[in-house]
Amino acid sequence: AKEVSPPYTDDRFPTLASFEQFVNVTLRRVVPQSQLDLFRRNVIAFKAGLDKRNRRFFSNEKGKRMIFERNLIPCSTTLIVVPDALLEHWAEQIRRHVNLGVFAEFGGSHGVVYIDGVGDLSTARFPLNHSQMSLPSS
Repeated sequence: AKEVSPPYTDDRFPTLASFEQFVNVTLRRVVPQSQLDLFRRNVIAFKAGLDKRNRRFFSNEKGKRMIFERNLIPCSTTLIVVPDALLEHWAEQIRRHVNLGVFAEFGGSHGVVYIDGVGDLSTARFPLNHSQMSLPSS
């Protein structure tokens, strides 16, 4: 087996834990929290993959489900279920009364409200779905 040596000659990070601590302390003010959370999840997955006892577990359905759930990003969302007859009304009211740009990460309103079958509310054309409607033939 070939040994892998770090790309630096000093012993700044002799363990993975010391590297984690360095990243969390040093980059906390510079890097967005979402990126630090992604780093943390990747380190946990890396540690789990190093343990030979976990390999068999992660190869079955239960293990794959656990990996999937660990990679989910926790967030605050609201799911609104609306009958088709009220979909356009709800979309118009949300567009009219909610400043969607406040909820977007990088300004604008893209990606804040998504309507199944229509797409992003910021790019939706009103009236909704009328171009896709098939009229009954007489």
